[in-house]
Amino acid sequence: MDDLQQQQQQDDLQQQEDLQAKDEVVETVSKADYDTLVTELKDVKTKLPVELSDAEKAIQQRESDLWIKEKQLELKANNLEKFSNFFSATNSEELSAQIKEFSALIKEIEMATGFVPKDHIKESEYKVAKDKGNTMGMIKSIFGMK
Repeated sequence: MDDLQQQQQQDDLQQQEDLQAKDEVVETVSKADYDTLVTELKDVKTKLPVELSDAEKAIQQRESDLWIKEKQLELKANNLEKFSNFFSATNSEELSAQIKEFSALIKEIEMATGFVPKDHIKESEYKVAKDKGNTMGMIKSIFGMK
């Protein structure tokens, strides 16, 4: 009985191997096609991003941190640190241009929304003369003399 089971298992294994062999189709390629595929593969490999070493990653992180600090200091110098989220510059020149543009915009808004008195009255000649202690000027302003 054991011999029959072993024989049957071996037959099953042989059938599976035959099926796998039939599924695996070997494709032959000419030497010229192979060479072009190899050169294409090399081209593609050169275009792949190179994995950075830990030292290079640390340098990039430091540069990023320095840029953030430089940006904060420049904005603080121009009293714009509260608006730091609005600046997306990646270098000093871009940041300077954005700061100039933003400052001009803020000044324009301040001028448009600033206080403009409606009842601004020019001081009278009498009051000006009185403030200076000029009695002759006070008398002249009362009688309308110049």
